[in-house]
Amino acid sequence: MFRELCGEDALKNVIIATTMWGKVSKEEGENRERDLRDRFFKDALEKGTKMVRHTHPTHFNSTDDILRLIIANHPVPLLIQQELVDQKKQLAELEKKSGESL
Repeated sequence: MFRELCGEDALKNVIIATTMWGKVSKEEGENRERDLRDRFFKDALEKGTKMVRHTHPTHFNSTDDILRLIIANHPVPLLIQQELVDQKKQLAELEKKSGESL
């Protein structure tokens, strides 16, 4: 559903921040991160999505790094924006396409 709302072009502006690094061992965290990269987010990462570690909510370097990535993005209209505004489709048409209610 996320991909249908955003579209392939917008994936380059997506940032996946992993958290809870202080709650697991380094090895367990890296194994979980690898699983996320290889199984769940592989396609998105291949299209430019970035995965970063948010090491701790109060660790400003981690937060600053994530904000810098967001600021460096170049705005891209979401697919749903293009379909509703540019193509003047009705929401009901989009629901039929995805098979789900938006």
